[in-house]
Amino acid sequence: MMVMMEGLAAASVRGELDPEVGAAIRKGQQAISAAVLAGGGWAAMASAIGSVGFAPYIAAAKLSAVIPFVAGPTLTSLLFVMINPVTVIAGSAALGYLAISGRASAAREVAAARVAILLAVRSQGADNVMAVLLDAFRGLHRMPDTELRHLNGKQRKAVRGLAETISAAMSTSIPPTSAEAPGLWGARIAVEQSTDRQDTALVAGLTAGDMLYHAAAVDPAVLAAVDFSRVTEFDMPLDLAVHVENFASQGARVALRGYSAEQLVMAQLIEEGHDVVLPESATMPGYDLIVDGVPVQVKCSTSISLLQDHFEKYPDVPVIADTDLAAQAQALDEPWAPMVTTASGFDLDHVQSLVDRSLEAAAGFADVPVPLYATIIGGARAAHKAWTGQIPVEDLPAWLVIDLTIRGGLAGAGQAGGRSWA
Repeated sequence: MMVMMEGLAAASVRGELDPEVGAAIRKGQQAISAAVLAGGGWAAMASAIGSVGFAPYIAAAKLSAVIPFVAGPTLTSLLFVMINPVTVIAGSAALGYLAISGRASAAREVAAARVAILLAVRSQGADNVMAVLLDAFRGLHRMPDTELRHLNGKQRKAVRGLAETISAAMSTSIPPTSAEAPGLWGARIAVEQSTDRQDTALVAGLTAGDMLYHAAAVDPAVLAAVDFSRVTEFDMPLDLAVHVENFASQGARVALRGYSAEQLVMAQLIEEGHDVVLPESATMPGYDLIVDGVPVQVKCSTSISLLQDHFEKYPDVPVIADTDLAAQAQALDEPWAPMVTTASGFDLDHVQSLVDRSLEAAAGFADVPVPLYATIIGGARAAHKAWTGQIPVEDLPAWLVIDLTIRGGLAGAGQAGGRSWA
């Protein structure tokens, strides 16, 4: 229906529709626009008020103090009723009915014009179908009352009176319709639908760019740490995105920070020319790396107790700690203090930042704003149509509400389905 309405509006701009039919279409569109905007605004207001908790009710109770003859419970009850979903749906339906019923004649003209157009379009390629349709309208006054039960007595009288007036003016009966439509009435209305493919390509491009951005934000050291510490293979950032909920707890994040620190220290030592090997298991007791054949423990924390506990259990295993923790160890007069060293760039805040950014980027894979991209492109497309005169400016608000709702809804449904499948 949106495609057909676009074609009708474009045909009206080009002068291919009868002026009265074009005016009726515009009146009907204006009535629909008013109903859609009023109902949508009401629903948006109700959603916003319902999402902020008790603050609106408290404000309503305070406001009743300055409104005469209105008590606080009355105003808060009225607010509750107005944002109730049943009230919003019923009220929106009532607004739509009032808006359309106020344009009763225009709505009838639009309905008749659309029926005629749909029947004509449906039967393009057949012979004399438009003539048969128009002859049926011209012979309406000659039909018996049993065939006109859908009209009341006043309407039947009006139809027959109008036919008699036309016959009297012509001094003859209404002639049959010509087999060929006059002028441009016989031409097809061309509707351009290729923009759907362009919009889909644009949304796909923005989505792919967003996913590539999130993939690049996952640090390789963090990904290698996850792969080393887990049984499941984590070869790509997408693997981390699929299992990112496993790192929601604080304990899991702290553990990942430790494994990431090992990867960063190993990379730095290899760059400095050392021979560094990971142990066979991520849970190897006593050490995390083998540096030039010597087992070494890696510590990344703010608590000096980690070093004290380590040297109580493994007094001969040296430790590579982050810069702050190593500085704390050097300040202590402990026999194991000389066995604590650090590596260049090994900073707790830096490691924690890498872990946080990588997990946020992985989570972003599942939260790519596809509906937002679809609505932005749809809004830009609608603005361009209004700017170039393809749709009337007064229809732009309703067009945006309908088009963006459909685009956003379909994009959101597709994203949810893709997430469930993944």
